[in-house]
Amino acid sequence: MNRLRKLMIALTALLFLSSWQLLPDDDCKVLLPKISEKYDGDCKRGKAHGEGIAVGEDTYEGEFKKGLPEGNGTYTWSNGNVYKGNWKDGLKDGEGQLVINRENQPDSVVVGFWKDDEYIGKYEKPYEVESKSSNINKLVITKKSLTPSQVEIIIMRKNSTVGISNLRVNSNAGTFYDKRFVVDKFPLEMEIEFDSKSATGFGAAKEKFTCEVKIFEAGNWQITIDLSNV
Repeated sequence: MNRLRKLMIALTALLFLSSWQLLPDDDCKVLLPKISEKYDGDCKRGKAHGEGIAVGEDTYEGEFKKGLPEGNGTYTWSNGNVYKGNWKDGLKDGEGQLVINRENQPDSVVVGFWKDDEYIGKYEKPYEVESKSSNINKLVITKKSLTPSQVEIIIMRKNSTVGISNLRVNSNAGTFYDKRFVVDKFPLEMEIEFDSKSATGFGAAKEKFTCEVKIFEAGNWQITIDLSNV
């Protein structure tokens, strides 16, 4: 009798859970007020979670996490502006495209990257280190100012400049003048090579150092090549 009773309780619980999971998520919450009036989609623990569409003053269709847009999705404002791209914690975050509706004018389109709902630029980072030889400790790339359009190359070891020879710079744009590269267009691709005495070498022994960088934004840049560990 006890075994039958336990079996009946288990079956009842199973039927309850199954029916509960099949019920529409009328109480599934969206935590952004402007899209919280109606929701249709995946739900978890009472909050929008997964794929869905949320409607209110504005509309969002895409991925949710814990009640907020997160992942890839499209947000349409009541004024006609549309953002399509990546989200995190209900904010534009990552790569995307914002189309701004302008009355009696062509739409304005902004393409690039956002961080915490703020537009940070066409590129996620203004530069990229594509490669460096193992005898280079690190590269530090900084933007000193908006003008002039140039790149200064500094080679250091233990906070002091290093003597080098056979400095060679191959690039897709610009002219090189003694450790300073005057740029006529961006994005800039640079391959830098030079010879220098190794910190562990003896006598006149030298070794070759190489690195490749890309700089996407115009400006006055400085590339510091740090040889501290070699």
